[in-house]
Formats: sequence, C-alpha cells, structure tokens
Amino acid sequence: MEPVNPEADQEDKAQDAGVELTEPVEPAASGMPGIAMLLILVGVLAIIGGIYQCVQLWPGDAGSGYYWKAEAYTPAITWLFYGLVSGIVFFAGAAALTYVCAIRNYVRSIHERL
Repeated sequence: MEPVNPEADQEDKAQDAGVELTEPVEPAASGMPGIAMLLILVGVLAIIGGIYQCVQLWPGDAGSGYYWKAEAYTPAITWLFYGLVSGIVFFAGAAALTYVCAIRNYVRSIHERL
C-alpha cells in the first residue's frame, strides 16, 4: 500500500479541473467599508451624548445638612450606561461589517484566480 500524499492528491484534482495551483492568496486590504465608519461615528456620538446627559442630570448640591438619596442619581447613571452600551453595540456592528467585507474580498480574490 502506498503512503498517501495529500499535496499530490490535491494537485491531481486541480489538474483534472484545469486549475493551476499557486501560492496561497492573501486577503485584499481594502480598508473599512463606509457604513462601518458611519457606525463608528454614531457610536462615538452615542457615548458623548450619554456622558453629556449624565452631566446635565447629575443632581446639584443638596444644601447644608442635606444629602441626595440614591434615586436622585438614577436618571444620570441610566443615561451614562445607555450611551456606553449603545456606543459599544455600534462599534461591534462596525467590526462585524469590516470582518465580513474582508472575507468577501478574500473570496473574491480567490475566485478571480480560478
């Protein structure tokens, strides 16, 4: 029984299909899609807006001898976390679109070589 050589087997299949094997194709570096840049901009604006709302809703000085209860800080903290979480979601969407675009370009470059 002959030892199996996967490279030779792959070359035989490629020759049968009429395809010439070359070095592995590197993904095309096309950069970031425009929609991904827009999502990053919206994410930054969401975070800035959350911080701004937090500062605006933060309770002021309660006065001498008084203090604010935890409920007074709830709207400010809510807006802060809303801005942070929504900004992170927009960043994740931009990263996913960039990743999918890189995969598409890689597959396209392989297809062009066939």
